[in-house]
Amino acid sequence: MTRDGATPPGLRTVAGPVEEVVADLRRRGVAPHVLGPVAGKRELIGALGAALAFPEWVGANWDALYDALRDLSWLPPGPQVVVWVDPAALERASPTDHEPALRVLRDAAEAAAHGTRPLTVLLVGGPATS
Repeated sequence: MTRDGATPPGLRTVAGPVEEVVADLRRRGVAPHVLGPVAGKRELIGALGAALAFPEWVGANWDALYDALRDLSWLPPGPQVVVWVDPAALERASPTDHEPALRVLRDAAEAAAHGTRPLTVLLVGGPATS
């Protein structure tokens, strides 16, 4: 968090229960896009597409995902925050997709950092347990 309470752009791991992370963002006026655990590249791209309302032109490959995430021009101006719940689920289910996914998310967030729709991706543990 910055001095003004904003979430800085980039890819970061955040500790704490998902519900608390999301509640904190909402208290600060941020409407996060929450992704649940995913088991593969197509599922991740589909979940991001649904959460961020990707246009039909976005393809199902890493390059297309990067292009879409650094653009986000179809969304209203302002910070965009994605909360990815249990990103380790992707590593467990599809180890070859995990590193490229993190690289694409990090690179896209860095590319969008100084635009009108800066992107932050928060990696948050797993689902809350009772």
